[in-house]
Amino acid sequence: MAGATRNEQGTLVYEVVDREVLDRYSEEELKAQFERAVNLSVLEGSPEEMEALRITLMEEIQANDLPLDQWNDMLDKELSIFKSGEKYDYVKDMQDAYAEGLKTPLAIKILDTIPAHYFWDIKTPIGREEEVPLNPYNPARKVPGENFFDIRQNEEWMKERREKRLLKPTTTMHRNY
Repeated sequence: MAGATRNEQGTLVYEVVDREVLDRYSEEELKAQFERAVNLSVLEGSPEEMEALRITLMEEIQANDLPLDQWNDMLDKELSIFKSGEKYDYVKDMQDAYAEGLKTPLAIKILDTIPAHYFWDIKTPIGREEEVPLNPYNPARKVPGENFFDIRQNEEWMKERREKRLLKPTTTMHRNY
């Protein structure tokens, strides 16, 4: 299945080539197998005949040294509906039958039926909203300063006003009152 592709419904599509089959089986073997399958019919008979057939089958299994316990385990695994000690429960049966469909929520199932191009114009960003730098003193104005030095000078000026200092080289060191 490594070379399989998916169609628009999501189904895996694999094309079998003649040489893949003919490498394993010859055409004569396949024809003989088909003829055997065509000639098979359902075994019909009385309960006594079926019992005799079962006994013959068991004797043949023992004659060929096939372990009877493994044979019974295999039949139980393949043919038993319930495990030992288990009783039929309608609710459990329904849960098992619909377990695969119940794994996905109904909203996801509905959205999966809508083609992807319907959502192309309404996609929203998944990440955090980008922070826009604002002027801390007047949000209506742009960020104070055009570069690092201008911003630092503006912060220093605001600090001087807050502390009421005049620390310029050409001005006094006294406080503003």
